[in-house]
Amino acid sequence: MADLVNEFSWSRTRDNVFQECRRRYYYQYYGAWGGWDVNSDPLVRRLYILKQLATRQMWIGRLVHEAVERCLLALRDGHGLSEASLIEDTVRQMRAEWKGSRAGLYRETPKRPSLFEHEYAVPIKDSEWQALRDHLVRCLRTELTTGPDIREPLEISASRPEDRDTQLRVSGLSARYGTTEVLSDVTLTVGRDQCVALVGESGSGKTTLARCVVGLHTSWSGQVQFRGQDLPRSAQQRPPQVLQAIQYIFQNPYTALNPRKTIGQIIEKPLHHFYPSLSRSERDEGGSCPHWSPCST
Repeated sequence: MADLVNEFSWSRTRDNVFQECRRRYYYQYYGAWGGWDVNSDPLVRRLYILKQLATRQMWIGRLVHEAVERCLLALRDGHGLSEASLIEDTVRQMRAEWKGSRAGLYRETPKRPSLFEHEYAVPIKDSEWQALRDHLVRCLRTELTTGPDIREPLEISASRPEDRDTQLRVSGLSARYGTTEVLSDVTLTVGRDQCVALVGESGSGKTTLARCVVGLHTSWSGQVQFRGQDLPRSAQQRPPQVLQAIQYIFQNPYTALNPRKTIGQIIEKPLHHFYPSLSRSERDEGGSCPHWSPCST
């Protein structure tokens, strides 16, 4: 097998890390490289182990995704998986990974699952671990009982996204940073009650496309329509109703939230912007205020 090469690449996510802390950027993308090798430098190995740590919530999410993937692969091969067997196998995997993490096996084999709570001896009650197991089972049952039945062959609808009640339409969008084009002729449609997942490797332009749609990146050409109306490139030029309906959930809370403001002040700002008629006491009540409700499509 050819040697692995840590080639340089760039993305909005990497740029956020770079701007936030260059030391963290180096450790995350370069300092830990090769730490999986038994002959690697002890410091590199340590960095790799720390990079691989996952919180218990991240761990459960991965287990659910892997279980769904097993269902889809089984369907591809022409057979389905029962709900009982899928849950049993996933819970068995969960227990095995938890025991291995608690025993610190990842220190000898860094690619084994490792939990933040075990590495730093975070006190977690047995009842909390059990609740996590119950949450895993509920997530699996939800995946198996809502939407298309992934335990049986899928029936693909002949209708196209354009035929639905279109909410968002992106047509021929190309984006750039300076003179470098990072997106070319992207087209997609999102209908009412439809969820569209954009999948791609790091640096492929997922974040840039999202920023174009919400008006945070303005160096693009093409067309973005919301409910049949063309949207200006910049969020500053868009009406409040559009800003309220199309919102961005940032990946990194450390850069998305202002550490100089309280949570109350952060929540109060959109209330003041979208509902200026609210009194101070109504804004202080936040979600319990009867005069507003989240916008839904």
